[in-house]
Amino acid sequence: PCRARLGPVHIFNPSGVGGRTSTITFNPLSGCADPATATSRAADLLAAISAPGAGGDREFWASQARRVLAALMHAAALGGASMRDVLAWVADPDRAAGQVQAFLRRSPQPAYESDAAQFLDTNDRTRSSICSTIMPALGWLSDATAAAAATGAGFDVEELLDSRGTVYMLGADDAQTAPLVTALTGHIAREARRIAATQPGGRLDPPLTLALDEAALICPVPLDNWT
Repeated sequence: PCRARLGPVHIFNPSGVGGRTSTITFNPLSGCADPATATSRAADLLAAISAPGAGGDREFWASQARRVLAALMHAAALGGASMRDVLAWVADPDRAAGQVQAFLRRSPQPAYESDAAQFLDTNDRTRSSICSTIMPALGWLSDATAAAAATGAGFDVEELLDSRGTVYMLGADDAQTAPLVTALTGHIAREARRIAATQPGGRLDPPLTLALDEAALICPVPLDNWT
């Protein structure tokens, strides 16, 4: 009630915590027709899961997964596909090859088509490791509540700021839905920084507050970089 005195209050609850229904949705593909957005969105989704291996191996597979997932999400956005299509492409790369490459030919950034081609043409063992790294970041698609929260269009951060609104993001220590919470948090933060750069002094007025309780567990965003 206190927040509602300032502006509209929204709930994003892909885990269904407390039986509360999400009042907003966030499609991870929104904006991914832009190559830079696809790259940051893929990084956010994968930040919430652990890559296989140890030490340098872990970072190697994580970086490969980021490149491939970014290319696939970029292809899906360009071709009007969905996150379920992205999941199907990861599950069966051979079958997806023609469609993915056709969509990526529409991209303003040729490197994405090269990244996809390299992934599709690599040996089975390497490709399997990349796919196994990506799959947990898409596990929320098997949860009806989470999948419903990830439909529709993108979330309008500019409207949120203009209306002095609030978004309550409800999460649990749940690896399955953490990628969605992380992706929306990253989207709001990056959009707010982009909008701030157009304002006098490069700052929002009033400022945006991010109160991220248990961030390391619920939405492991790069707080060290943001601060």
